[in-house]
Amino acid sequence: MIAPALLAYALLYPRAAALAAWGADTLRLTQRSCYHAELALYLENGSGRPVDLGAEANLILAFAAAAEYEPKFLPDLRAAEGCLDRYWDASGATPGYADYPIREGEQTEKSYSNNSVLAVALAGAARVTKSDEDAQRCSKALRFALSGEDAKAGGIPDRVGGPKSANTTALTALAILRQSEISSPAHAEQLYVWIRTNLRDPATNLLRPRLVEAGVAPGYPLPSDTAQLIELACLLAGATGELKYAEQARRLEMLSIERWLPAGKIDAETLAGTQLAEAWIDRIRRCPGKGETYGAALQAYAALQALHDSGRDRAGHYGHRFAEPPAGAWSVADQSAAACAFFTTALALRNAKG
Repeated sequence: MIAPALLAYALLYPRAAALAAWGADTLRLTQRSCYHAELALYLENGSGRPVDLGAEANLILAFAAAAEYEPKFLPDLRAAEGCLDRYWDASGATPGYADYPIREGEQTEKSYSNNSVLAVALAGAARVTKSDEDAQRCSKALRFALSGEDAKAGGIPDRVGGPKSANTTALTALAILRQSEISSPAHAEQLYVWIRTNLRDPATNLLRPRLVEAGVAPGYPLPSDTAQLIELACLLAGATGELKYAEQARRLEMLSIERWLPAGKIDAETLAGTQLAEAWIDRIRRCPGKGETYGAALQAYAALQALHDSGRDRAGHYGHRFAEPPAGAWSVADQSAAACAFFTTALALRNAKG
């Protein structure tokens, strides 16, 4: 049921090998420009500043997808994971990973948001490497993210003292579903229900990014939050067998296309745009409707083609806006997002053929 949809649009657009080549070119360029083995760190190109934990997590996501497609990327994945030792912070009631590498004598800060995305990344890495160390790192990051949950009312903020957010709550639920050591699918389901109950935007039926007090502007719906909830709903459909989750994923997909795909181009930042494209492809793979063939897979694949064709500078770096070349400096996070999307889509096509 899955293979015909993916193979049909593969005839119209570049195949798995081409997507993987785009991803490999991007990761090689990033590794050459930004990885410093002597420091065991990635530095933002030209700045000398270490990448934050969120960008480090995105690198691990990209290298895990690359290594699953082609094992020659396993050493790069291990190098990226090795950098995490520089971020580990055992201080406080719950140890976790700091937002930036630890420096002696400097105060550190840990965020629930960065630990939640790291937990998702390490769950993917552990699946590829079959490494107990990766699984343990995932558990450590997830424990810290869960330490921010409001045990009575539900929801998780991005960081201590902040408002509860769709971003961190959804990522934590995704991490729970993608590993088996910490918590349960029922807990992930509770977090999902909390998001839908408390953060639905009545004007758009999408998600408000955060829970705020009456009279405070909650902000506009974000494409990244919608992408994460599509992924989460599909995983819950598989974990619970409840058809309502598959239908909710399809509904969110439709709403996201209406809002962020005007004139056939994703209107978002590169990281959020690639997350949407990946979510659209995962949705048709994991929970297609009866008789449904394509879903938004064609739009996702065309968007990735546009990203490759229009989103790079002459050296091959991707910009901060989706399918727009960098106006000046480029970031590790944007390169990782592009590479990850190329490799995950290549894997989907290859697996469909298998």
